[in-house]
Amino acid sequence: MFRRYYDRFNQSDPMTRFLLLAALILGAVVLIPRLPGFGSGVSCEDLPRALVTGSNQSILGRAVDPGELTLELSADSVRIIPGSSLVLWLRFNNASIAPITLLIKPEEYVLRYTGQEAGINFSVLTVAGQVLGESAAVRPPFTIRQQFDNADLRVLGPRSRCAIRIEIPATRLNGAGMGQGEYRITGVYRNTSAGGISQPTNERTPTPVFSTQGVWVGEIRSNEIVLSIAPNQ
Repeated sequence: MFRRYYDRFNQSDPMTRFLLLAALILGAVVLIPRLPGFGSGVSCEDLPRALVTGSNQSILGRAVDPGELTLELSADSVRIIPGSSLVLWLRFNNASIAPITLLIKPEEYVLRYTGQEAGINFSVLTVAGQVLGESAAVRPPFTIRQQFDNADLRVLGPRSRCAIRIEIPATRLNGAGMGQGEYRITGVYRNTSAGGISQPTNERTPTPVFSTQGVWVGEIRSNEIVLSIAPNQ
């Protein structure tokens, strides 16, 4: 049967063969990254740096619906013993056909969610719904930037994903009130500024086409995981 289909394909005209191959390649690009368990993608820190200027940006990327970016959360283990660190994975999924520019600074995360802080936040609740988290005295809020260093900007390509590994030491878990027990954790990524472009001070310098750096703006929440902290039995 396979031989019969191959002979038909081989005997078709070149344009038909080209269109069929193009359709197969396009289908693979669109569908494979969406298959369950296909993979986490590359490290977000290894993504290409954004070469952002006032005249060099992706028009499609700037017009992407914020809802095309989604977030997934998983843990190396959802059961740890007291005194152990917690290893979490955040996976960013770009479902659009355009590149998305993201601010990626994994070291700037907070183990709390207030709805006021930018970057990576983790919402922590007890199973009964009590809100927990690090206090501002323990972990001061990071500065909300209005302009970004290009070295911190990464480009997540169309129909692709990337992952960030975050290891939370036991001291920070304790600081968030996470002793022995079960906790509901949700990852949140939030950015409030598209980033500013410096305006020229010299009249001979052309005015930038774009007024911002085109960084993704919005808030996305991951799935919830339940973490158990208990001694080995």
